[in-house]
Amino acid sequence: MFFRKKKSKKEILFEQELKRRKQLQKKIKLEKRNKEKKRQKWLKQHKKQYIRNLRKKNFKLWFKWKITKMKLPFLFDLFRWLLIDMIRGKKKALWGIYIFVANPGEGKTLSMVKHIEEKRKEDPTIKVYTNFNYKGQTGAIRCWQDIVRAESNSIIALDEAHLTFESTDFRNFPPEMLAQLSLNRKLRKQFICSTQRYERLNKNFRDLANYVVLCKNHFGLDRWFTRYYFKKIDYEAQFTGKKSRADFIKPYVASDDLYRKYNTLQLVEKLAEEIEDFEVKQNELLPKIEALLEHQDNLEPKEIRNIISIRDRIVKQIEDIKREQEKKKILEKIETLNIELKKELEKVI
Repeated sequence: MFFRKKKSKKEILFEQELKRRKQLQKKIKLEKRNKEKKRQKWLKQHKKQYIRNLRKKNFKLWFKWKITKMKLPFLFDLFRWLLIDMIRGKKKALWGIYIFVANPGEGKTLSMVKHIEEKRKEDPTIKVYTNFNYKGQTGAIRCWQDIVRAESNSIIALDEAHLTFESTDFRNFPPEMLAQLSLNRKLRKQFICSTQRYERLNKNFRDLANYVVLCKNHFGLDRWFTRYYFKKIDYEAQFTGKKSRADFIKPYVASDDLYRKYNTLQLVEKLAEEIEDFEVKQNELLPKIEALLEHQDNLEPKEIRNIISIRDRIVKQIEDIKREQEKKKILEKIETLNIELKKELEKVI
């Protein structure tokens, strides 16, 4: 016969503890189930009251957080300056780069004109520079230097900008133009340009753009148009397969008056011509660059370096042109002296 070994006291205590724990776990599970059932029953009966209590609690927590984070002196100071801006009649700063994209006949230029008209209604003092003979424009754009010379608080509109600033020629992009684009907020200049294909436009325009505007001519009526404003990041995300909605949509009806505001036949002139007259650079460009450098506190170190390099390059160009002119004058004097000497020699002979 086999005899079982007697269990030690430790083993007996261990088994008892295990049983006790299992019983406790079962009780806890049952209690949880009962609580959940009671909770669900209560929710069915008092659902509206529960939602109201939640809202009250959230509002109290939010208000407490706001008071602790934002001190009262800060709030008073904020409201004080907002009131001062209201009394002074502070205007919105004019800035940004907008790219209007559409196929021919979809109303790119017309949408640009509508955009200009809306901005001029908000602020009649805005100046306008275009390359498509906009009626009421401050000046015409025939070359990129006209963009650099444009005054502040102005809209610069470039129709079919890909003809002038191609995507393949971004390395030869004028640094003066790059400075204008990157400092558009500080210079108070808004750039609006149109192109048939977004990819065909120069990379510098695309990188610094704020909005891409898609234009649509409904049913080909040439009267009902819509502008879809996308943030540049959202618009470029579409190329990766992600869908995005327009930030805001602006439909409009094109009247005869709106059509008479511009003439696209004068767009044929190229903008990439360089100024040969050094007096324009010396008397107009350099003073503007010096004026920018006077406000160095508002500029970043990279921007200051860029502006200084542009200034140095223009100064070198002016010096080279002056030297060439002096050489020409000296050569002309030498030629006149040679002619006079020849005449005197002929007389002596």
